[in-house]
Amino acid sequence: MEAIILAGGFGTRLKPCVDDLPKPLAPVGGRPFIEYLLDYLCVNGVHRAIISTGYMAEKIEAAIGYTYRGMTVDYCREDSPLGTGGAIKKALGMCKDSCAAVINGDTFYDVDLFEMSRVHSESGCPITMAAKMLRNVERSGFIEASDGVLCGFREKGVQGAGLINGGIYIIEKNALNAVSEEKFSFEKQVLETLLMPVRVFESEAYFIDIGIPEEFARANSQTEMLKSKRK
Repeated sequence: MEAIILAGGFGTRLKPCVDDLPKPLAPVGGRPFIEYLLDYLCVNGVHRAIISTGYMAEKIEAAIGYTYRGMTVDYCREDSPLGTGGAIKKALGMCKDSCAAVINGDTFYDVDLFEMSRVHSESGCPITMAAKMLRNVERSGFIEASDGVLCGFREKGVQGAGLINGGIYIIEKNALNAVSEEKFSFEKQVLETLLMPVRVFESEAYFIDIGIPEEFARANSQTEMLKSKRK
């Protein structure tokens, strides 16, 4: 399997904690956060990772290099911001396999990619999205699914339990060719518009998002949990 790590964002909300590094290099337990993601990909059978970079791209390339634990690492740099959709579409163009896993550079979600890939293949959908059940979705909003297929999103502010978008996808290489724009939001212009069928893969696996200071602090208090996922 090949995988794409979305690592090109500006990390504006995290700047009070880390202002001299791109968000994927934010230190968690003395290691750049992106290393936990690369460990996760290695454990899940990924042989090649494509890191989609933009902001401070050179720092990520210098920190990680072109191999990691025997896995090939390549880079897809945005000369100007393309949005999440544009970044994914450009990186998919570098893929050799028929589909690729896509993960956010600021979230760790310990989904079983082998099982998710099997479900994706059997579904016939061009996109499969991992979803996490939370006790309270007020901060993140939640998704609605019917018979395992995405059918809508609900806005933030609604209290109670629900499924959230876990930020891990398996996407067919040509799936985003249906979008003519070069710059676009994957979430708004593909998922929220229900542009194509999306299979929802629920997982109760460990999840953490370092995108805001509170969650970044929590990640640093749970480093043993993250380290345990390396093997």
